[in-house]
Amino acid sequence: LDEVWWALTTRMHPRDGIHIAEGKVANPLIPWLRPDERVTNETAGVYFDARFPPSWDPEYRARHCAIVDFEHAWPAEVRERVLGRWTEYGYRNGPGRPPGAGPAEGA
Repeated sequence: LDEVWWALTTRMHPRDGIHIAEGKVANPLIPWLRPDERVTNETAGVYFDARFPPSWDPEYRARHCAIVDFEHAWPAEVRERVLGRWTEYGYRNGPGRPPGAGPAEGA
């Protein structure tokens, strides 16, 4: 699920990646259905497309679509310094540990 959230927040264009599909069969157990949708048994659905358009030139994609995160954007020595001081920065959990997972090792 982390990868899905990452793709939605870093790869999906808000204008081009959100699609509303009308005329979907409604599930009567969905609490947000309007009264008219319950009668017609039709509602809308939403689809999220977080892919880069295949029409983009490979050179453009290579130049502008690189992964930019802690692991890929920083040299190893910088990452090691940051991780070595992680709890000093006030973080209770190590990187990638969910909130409430308990103290980071050695903290």
